[in-house]
Amino acid sequence: MSQRVSNPRLTLCVLTFSEHFRLAKRTLESIWSNCDRADFRLIVGANAAGADTLSFLSERHRSRDIDELIVSPTNLSKCPMMRRMFANITTEYIWWFDDDSFITDPGALSQWILAAEAAPKLTVIWGALGQCDHRLAFTDVEDITGFVRSAGWYRGLPPPSWRPGGKGELDFADRARVMAGGSSSSGDAG
Repeated sequence: MSQRVSNPRLTLCVLTFSEHFRLAKRTLESIWSNCDRADFRLIVGANAAGADTLSFLSERHRSRDIDELIVSPTNLSKCPMMRRMFANITTEYIWWFDDDSFITDPGALSQWILAAEAAPKLTVIWGALGQCDHRLAFTDVEDITGFVRSAGWYRGLPPPSWRPGGKGELDFADRARVMAGGSSSSGDAG
């Protein structure tokens, strides 16, 4: 592993969660094996991390493979932990990883930096855009339910759906608000 530099241009942020040690380890090892350590700072957030994950992260923090480790014994959820992780970042770029993402190409970091440098100055985020304004427009994945059910993190729960009760309350653009008892305030519950 290369020595770190004092002022890299990039901070890599990895969010870990719960008892998913295998995922956290895969994400971090993919970074350490595919990126030159001198090129980035590494911040890891641990939301309600399991014992194995917390032990692994703590050891790697002590060995300085992780620059900053932010631990919450309870699950803060992604956005509150992200705010904590971003609070002291001073680098020009940030690259975010959920614990189910990882790098497979040793040139990925330099390719992303080159893309960022070549982009118009008003571009502030790169990656695939995901939006959900209609059940058919969620993603380009042909069988999203099959994708979710075949994922390593899938725990057998029904995937969210646009049907009433699909996630307790559905209120995207006031198109279908499901209230207690299953009534709809917009007249079209989907």
